[in-house]
Amino acid sequence: MIKNFMLCLFFFLLTGCVGDRLAFHQAGHATVSENRICITASPGDILEYYLLTSSENNYEIPLSEEDNIAKKYPDTCIPLVLKNSTSYELIYELSGKKYRFEFKSDAHKKVKETYSQ
Repeated sequence: MIKNFMLCLFFFLLTGCVGDRLAFHQAGHATVSENRICITASPGDILEYYLLTSSENNYEIPLSEEDNIAKKYPDTCIPLVLKNSTSYELIYELSGKKYRFEFKSDAHKKVKETYSQ
């Protein structure tokens, strides 16, 4: 019984957290306002997946996520209630390419783009 429990625990820990940061290593681009984030795209681009997380909950619980979608340019905006002094991470797939966009809001909800590899 304990052996089975340990095996299940091992597989649970092996699966990791939501999203795969390594796969989404290419720097993305977006514009951020107080109530939405718009992924930079071109005519013909299709948004296929996105996952938005924040430092407020240690990036563990998605603020917003959609998979198996086909949002065409210019419909690449995501609703977002921007909070003071919070870091955000957006991973997304646009026309088959995987991107990551990171940004921070200060105490006055001003946005600063960041990126770490």
